[in-house]
Amino acid sequence: DGDHLAYTAALPVVSVSDTRRDAAGWAVSGQSTAFSAGTTTFGADRLAWAPRLVADKPGVTAGQRISSAQGGGAGLSTPQTLAGADAIGRKGTSDVTADLALELPADTAPGSYGATLTVSLFPVD
Repeated sequence: DGDHLAYTAALPVVSVSDTRRDAAGWAVSGQSTAFSAGTTTFGADRLAWAPRLVADKPGVTAGQRISSAQGGGAGLSTPQTLAGADAIGRKGTSDVTADLALELPADTAPGSYGATLTVSLFPVD
């Protein structure tokens, strides 16, 4: 529409291996810091994702699609679920990823922006 810029990429595959004897499951979430280039910044609400499983596995579910501020969402400015597993699906290894989209206003200053996307694994017990 000429009102924004969009950059797309894929999150590297995140492999979760669960060898615990007894457990209720696990959850993986992600959150980004703000993007910056020198003194110019914009928020992590500009980063959207669409989580997906590399291969379907019973008991493992991908998180919900999260829109960027451009699409009316909060983006990855707050922790968002990448995937989760129940007591059965948690066993063995599960591979998950996400399609990423960085959506910026067309008048965003050019530059080499950087941010940190942190992915965290939590036991669900």
